Formats: sequence, structure tokens, C-alpha cells
Amino acid sequence: MIEKQIWTAIKSLFVGGVHYDVAPDSRTLPYATLQQVGGASVNDLDGPDTLENPRIQIDVFAKTRLEANELLKAAGAVLCSGPLKGVPLGAPISTYNDDLKIYRRSQDFSFWL
Repeated sequence: MIEKQIWTAIKSLFVGGVHYDVAPDSRTLPYATLQQVGGASVNDLDGPDTLENPRIQIDVFAKTRLEANELLKAAGAVLCSGPLKGVPLGAPISTYNDDLKIYRRSQDFSFWL
């Protein structure tokens, strides 16, 4: 399961932890969430292949935009190196949640398993 490998690889970057899909209500900043948001079907003329190509979205939440940017960049460096060898899909997206007063930086990565 790629999510567990990603969680293990980036968990030390986030004081508030890395959470699947959504963060708990009592969260400490900075934290991250990860979820599979699709991927490519791997088929050939012989039918489905044993390869998988999940698309994983990483969302970083922090007190400042700079901190969110830096942490996503650090997480991306980990995800794109070593045994995971992820590939970023597009550029990161930044948003601000005015109700919670936190910044979010998000990016999708492709992995081959």
C-alpha cells in the first residue's frame, strides 16, 4: 500500500502528523493529509497488468504561506527520491482558509508500483 510508504517517508516533517484523507479536529500545525485521487489504468492487449500507477495528493497545512511552501517542497524532495521515485503532476496550488486562519499547499504525485 503506497499510502503507508508515503506516510512513513514524510511523517518526520510534520509536528501535527500526516493523516489519511482528513485531519482530526484537534490538530497541531503544521500537518499534512494524503489521499489517492486517481491514477492511470495499466492495461495492454493481454489485459490488466500487475503494475499500478496511483495518483496521490499531498496537502500541507501551516500557519504561514512560506512554511506551507517550504514543507511541501521538502515532502516533494522525499517523495521524488529514494525508493518511492514519485513524479510531480503539475505545479502546486496554494489556498488560504479564512475561517481556520491556515494556509494550504497542495500537489499531486504519480507513483509506479
